[in-house]
Amino acid sequence: MRLLSFLLLQMALASGAIAQTSFYRTYHLPQAGYITSAVLTPDSHVVMCGSTGNLGLLMCTDLAGNLLWTRTTDAGMVGTRGFMDVDLLPNGDIIAVGGSAQPYSVWYMARFTPNGEGIWYKLGQADPYPDHLLNVDVDTSGQILVSGYREISFQLAQYARPFVHRYDANATLLDGTGFGMNEEFLGGGYAIGTSDNGALAGVPGTLDGDEGGLVRLDDQLNVVWALENLGSVRDMVQRTDGSVIVNFRNVTNSSIVAFDDTTVLWSKEILPPPGWSGMYAFVVASRADGSVLVWGLANGGNNWLASLAPDGSLQWMRQVPHQVQKMIDLGDALLLVGTELGGDPSVMRLETDGSGSCAGTELFTTVVDVPTSYTTVSQPLSPPEMFLSGNATTTDVAYIAVDAACTEPAAYSASGTLYRDHNLNGVFDAGDVGAPFAPVTVDPDQGWLFANGDGSYFFNAGLPDTYTIAPEDPDPWWLPAVPSQHIVDITVNDPVHTGLDFGFTPAIDTTLLSMVLTSSNGNCGDTIQQWAQLQIMTTTDTMATVGYVAGDGLTIVSAIPPPDLIVGDTLLWDLSLTLLSTWWEASIRVQLPGPDSLGMSLGAEMLLWPGINGTLDPPLATEGWSDVLTCSYDPNDKQVAPVGMGIEGWIPTETEWLDYTIRFQNTGNDTATLVVIEDQLPATVQWGTLAIQGASHTLTSISINPFGKATFAFDDIHLPDSGANELASHGFVRFRIRPQAGLTDGTIISNNAGIFFDATPAVVTNSVVNTIFDCSVYAASIDEPITGVLEASAGVAYQWSLNGQEIPGGTAQQLEPMISGSYTVQVTSDLGCIVTSGPYPFVITSVLGSAVNEVAVAPNPFSLRARVRASEVLGPHDHIEVLDVDGRIHRTLRGIGTREVIIERDGLGAGLYLVRVIHDGAHFGAVRLLAE
Repeated sequence: MRLLSFLLLQMALASGAIAQTSFYRTYHLPQAGYITSAVLTPDSHVVMCGSTGNLGLLMCTDLAGNLLWTRTTDAGMVGTRGFMDVDLLPNGDIIAVGGSAQPYSVWYMARFTPNGEGIWYKLGQADPYPDHLLNVDVDTSGQILVSGYREISFQLAQYARPFVHRYDANATLLDGTGFGMNEEFLGGGYAIGTSDNGALAGVPGTLDGDEGGLVRLDDQLNVVWALENLGSVRDMVQRTDGSVIVNFRNVTNSSIVAFDDTTVLWSKEILPPPGWSGMYAFVVASRADGSVLVWGLANGGNNWLASLAPDGSLQWMRQVPHQVQKMIDLGDALLLVGTELGGDPSVMRLETDGSGSCAGTELFTTVVDVPTSYTTVSQPLSPPEMFLSGNATTTDVAYIAVDAACTEPAAYSASGTLYRDHNLNGVFDAGDVGAPFAPVTVDPDQGWLFANGDGSYFFNAGLPDTYTIAPEDPDPWWLPAVPSQHIVDITVNDPVHTGLDFGFTPAIDTTLLSMVLTSSNGNCGDTIQQWAQLQIMTTTDTMATVGYVAGDGLTIVSAIPPPDLIVGDTLLWDLSLTLLSTWWEASIRVQLPGPDSLGMSLGAEMLLWPGINGTLDPPLATEGWSDVLTCSYDPNDKQVAPVGMGIEGWIPTETEWLDYTIRFQNTGNDTATLVVIEDQLPATVQWGTLAIQGASHTLTSISINPFGKATFAFDDIHLPDSGANELASHGFVRFRIRPQAGLTDGTIISNNAGIFFDATPAVVTNSVVNTIFDCSVYAASIDEPITGVLEASAGVAYQWSLNGQEIPGGTAQQLEPMISGSYTVQVTSDLGCIVTSGPYPFVITSVLGSAVNEVAVAPNPFSLRARVRASEVLGPHDHIEVLDVDGRIHRTLRGIGTREVIIERDGLGAGLYLVRVIHDGAHFGAVRLLAE
């Protein structure tokens, strides 16, 4: 049953929200964890906090319980505590607080964007005693109030030192206070509630449940008054009328008390129903009408939920299936967030009276008045205590498998088909064909839905509403859809809408064929599978031939379907493409070379010719595959094309598409019925441009949620495990997506994916990285480091020009001009940018040297050899260069410790040359030399 529930929800995630008036969702963490609190965002999303393993955890769902995103944070701490509470800044940013467990106890606070991206992360360590942050509350000005406690141990006794600190939105400490009632405690809860003139803090009691209390702080966090001897504070909430509801616990029971300042409005105890005992309340919440929700536990592990009227009288009480940490009043429903008994985070939605398919038996019990006798303390309890140290860390995506339980069928939905209206009658009929994988948008914003391979789409609406459904604009070969949109009013009385079709008509008669060649991976000597796939879009009947060629090292084993013809090492298939053709695929099995070929380059090619038997002509298009034989592989990986240059994957700004391939293999011990791939697309790509290129099996649903998480589902894939059928245990999905326009130089595009096999935790792939380079920021220049020597800026290739004409052979970084003129150089950078420098005017002032520096050559003209004589001794660091009239260097000679150097003819052509002497790193002199 768990597997079926998981399947149902994953399908819902891929196509929109599931509508239930009541539901119960659980979310399986990669490691053991829990949920501690939650907050409702302005856009009606629920952000939950907690932990998974040793990581702080944030989760975000919509009001139908569909998982939108998750984040984990790692501060390098050891312990089991994660985030304990969460709240929102006025701009929507998320603040979460928590701490790690002993013996490495530290508190920590983090800020995230509304999409869960990390902004900063602060750590605090109190020496010698550890601190813990349990609650956070943000006031209307954006100041952050946190409360917690310091552990102080004296011999065998352990004491709590509660405190409240205030920070600005960047975690700068503003002020704080601690209050030392010196109460001995074992666990306990602490809470704060903001108000116009300060804060309220709940104080734990002793092990016996006594001496706890309520502390009132002014806007400077000075203690105004304190109420003692109330019991241990477990939770508290402020109502809209300013009164405060506090849950106190003592040894035998819990009391729910309403305060107005220090005046007790009422104090109630909930008695157990028949057969129950030990009723303890833990969480309280206030509703808009002034009523109070209370959740708690009874002895035996029974969870219960009760509603008290504004005067404290019992309205109703029900048994519920999970432990609750936060209760949210949605107005028309109740949302309970917490942890399932098995340890998984859970969200439950009930009717306003607590009823619903997920609510348990209604409980009959009573609420009785509790006598009140409290001590008021007016003097300050202790001086302020303020501690802060910190650093920053990053956040990672945590892939979480999702289970559903106690769900009702989708009550609200819309469906239809995107089709190619070949017969132009405006109706999807036998003369038309579906448009596979075409994107659809739904407003209010649901992200993007994608049609299935047959063009059909299905949208599960989360709640009754008016939705606008519209397809994305097609490519230029097809006119916009008719109709351009459907406006659907989904109501309780009219919940299901079908036949919402969109027809595309051809702009001109055309045939578009898109092909991809994808390969599974394997070890040396393995037989692997390759998929040659052709997407077909045609408005006329036509013929084509597809070919496949295995490169060096690959041996063809078999092909399905069998080829129509084999010519040499090329497999050929003749295709008759009709109006109803949308997809063609061949599966080719090839054997890899053995270990003795380790490191060998492998390759294969897919070819396409128009018409039948068109192989005598050059192919119309080709698609290649290449790899290197490694004799090892990752069974679940991600690839990107273009790969780019270097480990940074440098690609130019004009890169139009990024092609991603996610490969997977079932390495478990049983057949996988469902494979789901989740890919959190980076913000540096245009989410709505995603286009499917190929898949190993039938894709049953594709979607992108409003936060850019793409989900690909293979329902009923029946993928065998590698032990039973290694060759058939592989699969893939391949898609392309456009980078964002205007990305600046150095922008990084990084991406990975999570792969779920049935209900198992995600297998996270490697990350692929591309980095944008912008040739417009690259410049070429010319310098003259040595008089008479021109040098280009650094690059990997050069081409010099004189007066706009390329200099033959002028391809070195340096050039020694022989004649005057305007010189430029074209430089190719290591990233492939080709840039031309500005002009550099160069004037030859003398070639005969000065009276001090003399250079002579004889005989001149010469035929076999000439002797160059300088007025200074020429050593091995000096050199003599022979240049032609275009400035090309034909000969370079080194000094030998004398004033003379011999120039041999040795292939120099007839003509005029310049003999140039460089002495001590500077131009020494030059003379013209004529070769006969």
